[in-house]
Parts: sequence; structure tokens; C-alpha cells
Amino acid sequence: MIVRRSLVAATVALAIGCAGTTTTTPYTPVTGITIRADSLVTDYGCGKSAGQVYNYAAIVYDDAQAVRGAGLFPCYADGLFANLTGSTTSNFTLKVYAFDKSTYDGRRTTIDAAINAKDTSGNLSPGKSTLDQLRTYGTDCVATQQSGIQVLAVCKPLR
Repeated sequence: MIVRRSLVAATVALAIGCAGTTTTTPYTPVTGITIRADSLVTDYGCGKSAGQVYNYAAIVYDDAQAVRGAGLFPCYADGLFANLTGSTTSNFTLKVYAFDKSTYDGRRTTIDAAINAKDTSGNLSPGKSTLDQLRTYGTDCVATQQSGIQVLAVCKPLR
């Protein structure tokens, strides 16, 4: 009888003690956009040979055409843009500029400067005209950022 009362008391104490607990996730979900490298370079391949994609740059624009992100990626790596400013559910357009190895190596400083350019206020302002002139291939992508999800950009083929 004493064992039974102790068991009941322990069960009630456990239930009362656990009633106020909350569940937490072990990580914070990433909100952002991914450009899949394998599908982006599928028509030309990834590598160092002439005509193959060696690196690609991407610039992310919101609906108002404000730049929200830019980056340079090796041909084998997905382009990841996380926690873009704006609302958590926003439509974005991405301009992609792909370079073969000889083009990139010959104009590396100019390409890097164009991707990382800032306006007089210090805001990111990539040199689109420079990238358009230097690119080997290019395309446009679209994506709708959704809170807590890394969505895939939908890209036209490189041309």
C-alpha cells in the first residue's frame, strides 16, 4: 500500500512538473533561396575547359529591384542566399552570370569588384553592365522566399 501511494505521488508530481515545459528545436530553420549548381551548369558542364562553367555570380533583386544579395560561387557549389531582407515571404529575381575559366582568370579583379560594388550610401550595388559584358553565359531565375524554408530558385537555361 505504501509503495502504491509513493508511485501515485511520483506520477502526479511528474505530471505537474512537466506540464509547463515547452519543446524547442535544436536549430533555427534557414529562410532563403538556393540556386542548384548541378541543374544550372547541366548544358555546359562544370570545369576548367573552354566553354565549361568555372564560376558563376548571382545577384538577388526584390520586387522593387533593390539588390538584396550577391555572391560568387564555384561551378560545383549551390548558390545560397539566407535571410534576405524584406518580408519573410517575398518574390525575388536572380540574375546569374557564368564565366569559363579563361574569362574569369583574365578579368578576376574586375568581376570581383563588380559583384561587391557599393553605392555612395554603402549599399550593395553590383555592376550589372560590367558583368553582362564579361559573362560567358547568363540567365534569370525567380524564387519566392518562405519563412523557415530554403526554397529552390527556378532558373532558365544558361545562354
